[in-house]
Amino acid sequence: MRRSLLAVAFTVALLGGHLRAEDAPPLDKLIEQLSARESAVRREAAYQIDKLGPAAKPALPALIKALGDSDKQVWSTTIDTLANLGPDAAEALPALIETLDSRKNRGGRDRDRRQILFRTAHALSRIGPAAIPPLIEALKSDDGMARAGAAKALGGIGAAAHDAVPGLIANLGIDPPEERREMIDALALIGRDAVPALGEALGSSEAAVRAGAALALAEIGRDALSLAAKVADATARETDPAARAALFGAIPKTGVEPARAVELLLRGVKDDNAEVRHAAINAIYLLRSANDRLIPALVALLRDPNPTLSERATIVLGRLGPGASSAVPALLEVARKRTPPPPAYLDALGQIGPAAVPGVLHAIEQENPDQLTRDHWSVKCLQGIGGGAISPLTTALADSKVSIRLVAARALGELGPVAAPAFGALVAAAADADPRVRATVLGALVNTRVQTLSAVSRIESALKDSSPIVRLTAAQLVPHLGESARPLAPTLLATLADRDSAVRLAVLEALPTLGSGATPSIDPLLELLPKADAETRARVLTVFAGIGAGARTALPEIRHRLSDPDPAVRAAALTAFAKIEEPDPRVPVLIAALDDPSLPVRQAAVKEIASVGDKARDATSRLTAMLQHEDERDVAFDALRQISVRSVPDLIIMLRDRDLTVKKFATQRLARLGPDAQEAIPALEALLRGYERSELRNSATEALKRISPEPRR
Repeated sequence: MRRSLLAVAFTVALLGGHLRAEDAPPLDKLIEQLSARESAVRREAAYQIDKLGPAAKPALPALIKALGDSDKQVWSTTIDTLANLGPDAAEALPALIETLDSRKNRGGRDRDRRQILFRTAHALSRIGPAAIPPLIEALKSDDGMARAGAAKALGGIGAAAHDAVPGLIANLGIDPPEERREMIDALALIGRDAVPALGEALGSSEAAVRAGAALALAEIGRDALSLAAKVADATARETDPAARAALFGAIPKTGVEPARAVELLLRGVKDDNAEVRHAAINAIYLLRSANDRLIPALVALLRDPNPTLSERATIVLGRLGPGASSAVPALLEVARKRTPPPPAYLDALGQIGPAAVPGVLHAIEQENPDQLTRDHWSVKCLQGIGGGAISPLTTALADSKVSIRLVAARALGELGPVAAPAFGALVAAAADADPRVRATVLGALVNTRVQTLSAVSRIESALKDSSPIVRLTAAQLVPHLGESARPLAPTLLATLADRDSAVRLAVLEALPTLGSGATPSIDPLLELLPKADAETRARVLTVFAGIGAGARTALPEIRHRLSDPDPAVRAAALTAFAKIEEPDPRVPVLIAALDDPSLPVRQAAVKEIASVGDKARDATSRLTAMLQHEDERDVAFDALRQISVRSVPDLIIMLRDRDLTVKKFATQRLARLGPDAQEAIPALEALLRGYERSELRNSATEALKRISPEPRR
């Protein structure tokens, strides 16, 4: 027998899965295999029996025995088979109920508690009405898992389990909460037949029972409409927070008369207990049919002198969304008394949506336009409304009030690409009579990301605007236009002569973003350089660096600036020189700059030396010395890695560096030099003595082999 069972297991393993149905042994053989010692054989037998469906009924005694199997897969397949047999598995009821008892179940000891509960309860519910009496009895068990599993099974049976209602209600006061939850869910699934008893339970002396009954009624919903008045009365007299919160959840579900519901829920909004407040607010959200009563009451609460209550009313109004549009004036009135308005008010207006836009715009029409920045509450509020605000904001661009036009433009700009439908109106508004509006509209045009000739054309016109604010904004926006900004190069160069220094600096920032070849002439830049302050000189030189070879005629002036008294200018000149000059002439200049007293200049030199590579090999010693300075170390080492370092003395210095990465770099370069690096042998040997086991030791050993292939005596 054992040999035949092993043969089956071996066959299963060979197939890499289950036997085909046509190859499965007969049922009596499968029943025998369900008791085999080998778990693989038992698993396959359980699987094949499960596939038989109703024809598996003769295996019921063996399946009942398999409920105690220590193998999780065998047990779970067996449970599934019993569930599929349904009423035909009634004989398994005692064993299944025993499986639920955490003190008695055998094979389930090592299994997940929740899996046992769910799978066993499912099987019991599929057996149906025959399971009800033993399940009702199980509700009286001293074992929590048995009670919870019985409740879950009864809930699965549904309305037919109405006789279990008293036992389920009796368990509404038990702990822990997850077991109580099973009772509540079961009562809800039984439904209408549980309603009268649940109504009685609302008067229980135990708060947990009252709370559980209210939660079950809320889940039952329309089938509990007959208890609406009872739910309202229970809510009015309830003092326990958990039970009160549960009753608030039942109010909208059981159809409490709207006027009474509003009265009770508003009391809940004022409650000191957070759980109660949240339940009341959630209930109000579900009670939309009573908006005509709710909103005036909430508006009154909104004006309560207690700011906490006012804010709670605000949150509720926001949750009501567009249905609370009539509350917008009151929300704005209260919000504007607090500067800046708390986020809750802005959030509420945002949730109410487009209906709030006219009110928001009206609220700021008398405000000083200079105060209406992108951080102003009105802009944030309109931005929060989102796409729904685009249409009214587009109309507002033509309003007679400057403040309204300005906020509309700012809000559209903050909405970004979402505001693309307003692009045409923004193009027209770019000619607004007020310079602040014109400047703001330019930003909004660019933020829509609609890259058209209209946007570029408006920026070009704005660079010639009479207002420095508009010209400055236009110059600052050029880098955001991408490739489409290239045609603006001549206008930008002409703007270098702007009388406003901020505009000139913004133009200098914009020019490099146009790319090489975009600047037709550098003469205006050369004219600006000698008479400019240090910041402007540095920015002009940065423009030359961005232009690259196209700025070659500027080299004499750039060379002159290499000795500028301002270090930022010298650094910018060095970068420009390196980007424009040929490699050979630039190397001596870069190496000389390594001795500049200013750190930014030295760092600029090192960076450009790295781009030159081997041509800057003469800089090796200076770069090696820079490794000793924390503020230069990283850039110097990056440059050394770009150079085929051949200086053995410098590499020996690096072998003594504190950083393992630098040491390893030196060993690798010495290995490449081979016999030419004999001078480094003592330093490499010292390195070996200091690092007995490491990647560095391996690298040093390899270097010694290449330098001196013959064994050293």
